[in-house]
Amino acid sequence: INQNKRMELLKEKESLEIELNDLLPLQDEKLISNKEISDLLSINEILIEYKRVIPAQIGPNPINQKDYYIAFILNSKGDINVVNLGDAELLDNEIYQSLLLTQSSPNKEEELASWNNVRKLVLDPINKELNNIDTWFISPDSELHLIPFTSLETFENDKILEKEIQMRLVTTGRDILNLSKQTQLSTTKSLVVSNPNFDMKNNLFNIAKSSFTSKNVTRQTRSSNLTLNNWDSLKDTKIEGQTIANMINANHLTGKK
Repeated sequence: INQNKRMELLKEKESLEIELNDLLPLQDEKLISNKEISDLLSINEILIEYKRVIPAQIGPNPINQKDYYIAFILNSKGDINVVNLGDAELLDNEIYQSLLLTQSSPNKEEELASWNNVRKLVLDPINKELNNIDTWFISPDSELHLIPFTSLETFENDKILEKEIQMRLVTTGRDILNLSKQTQLSTTKSLVVSNPNFDMKNNLFNIAKSSFTSKNVTRQTRSSNLTLNNWDSLKDTKIEGQTIANMINANHLTGKK
């Protein structure tokens, strides 16, 4: 679809989201303070939360103001900086253009240059807040979800950000609380299954195969053919399975056991 139609659909989507949000019951969720999140950030970590702002159209003569994006930056000290990224439509169009080039252009340099224009709009304005920070928690909003943040180039245009920065995409800053919770590890040993014997008699595999009928007994030609009654052994997968089991100290199931 063309740009105008895309923007029209986006406006319609946003309007529906507002209507649906008004219909949702109030959630009795605990409010999370900025300090609760900043206390969980180390000195080299930062939260970048993007928001698309839709100006309220209130009164008989509402101001015809365009949507715009802002970035909230929270560091480990609890400092909050808010940066206005400007016209949302302009940024959205840059994203759509970059996606189009990614899908259609054989010229990788042209594609990368287009995404660099996006980076200049979403990251360059907050560059000074990111000095000496090597872990970014990024919470996109609206069309910013379409940006491949890890594939963007650094500010010096010489390296991919993923090679220099550890990025964690989160839905909201609240997610950092969940990430910080210690997960109780199970003491149950892992199990690796490779090259099992699907043709054992008097077992559950035969019961499962009985649901597939075929006039002739055929040999395996492709894994997606569910009419087969026999499966060839894949001996190399047994070796692979044993190797993986050894690496992660897991039990190994293969063949008839």
